[in-house]
Amino acid sequence: MNSRLLVLAAVLLVGCQKAPAPGTDTAARQDVEPPRVTPSANPATEDSLVLALFDYGLAFGETRAAIAGALGAPTHTASRTTENPYTPTTDSLFDLAYPGLRFWLMRLGADGRELLGNVELTAAERVLPGGVRCGSTSRETLTRLLGEPRRVDVLGDTLVMSYPRPIADAEEFVQLYVVRDTVRMVRWALYVD
Repeated sequence: MNSRLLVLAAVLLVGCQKAPAPGTDTAARQDVEPPRVTPSANPATEDSLVLALFDYGLAFGETRAAIAGALGAPTHTASRTTENPYTPTTDSLFDLAYPGLRFWLMRLGADGRELLGNVELTAAERVLPGGVRCGSTSRETLTRLLGEPRRVDVLGDTLVMSYPRPIADAEEFVQLYVVRDTVRMVRWALYVD
């Protein structure tokens, strides 16, 4: 449990750092246009806003090639292999990091398909649907915009508010990590099988 809290604290601290100075490579990457999101329903309703948040998280792409096409080369990558518990194959796991954004993907050994498992956003300069922004949106504002979360977890001083994807059969969530009453990270937890 303590190691999970340390990892979460490290992610939150990195996400709260100042933006790099203009003229550096990472500053140029942060100027990339945010994905265009067209909500499927009326954004005035809670479910449609949750759906628009999901669309935002997926708009960067769902494969390494699509993400790199949208954002350029990642600032950090890591990979490892793991045995697939359902087939006699080895799958590959990939971690792609950009300033204020992180993606975790799995490439299935059986057929080579890539599946997006998680997206994490900590960049304060990215404004999400409903005006949600890391570093400035309050818990009260989230509840007013999205309604009560289906699930709330407490991890040390962090409150994790989880909202299910309205149209998914599988359990997929957009999770908002709130520290001291302010959103610090948005995480898209996607179903991967």
